[in-house]
Amino acid sequence: MPLRSRQARPRQASPLPPQASPSEARPLEAFTVETSASLPLDRLDRSVVAALAARGVVASRAAVQRWIQHGRVLVTGRAVTDPAARLRIGVALSIQPEQPPPTTVEPDASVQLRVVHD
Repeated sequence: MPLRSRQARPRQASPLPPQASPSEARPLEAFTVETSASLPLDRLDRSVVAALAARGVVASRAAVQRWIQHGRVLVTGRAVTDPAARLRIGVALSIQPEQPPPTTVEPDASVQLRVVHD
């Protein structure tokens, strides 16, 4: 049986937007969205992550849970501090994202990395 050569598959673009460096990052703006069938309604934190993703903003569920616990997510004008709260269609979510804490991380020049190409 003859061996078939493997052809390299073209790489697909990442579905996530490129991350800006901290110096280039612009502040996240507050916004309001009405829940619909396109958002997961079983948990508030999942709904917020999906609403952010629809706007092209990537945020972890853990970060969103902190926002909820800090009262930065309002459900029909009231702070709900339970990330597992269930939602209904037609509810207004007001989201005021927290900025990530500043970092003082610097690259370690003593670490040697070898670049390997295909």
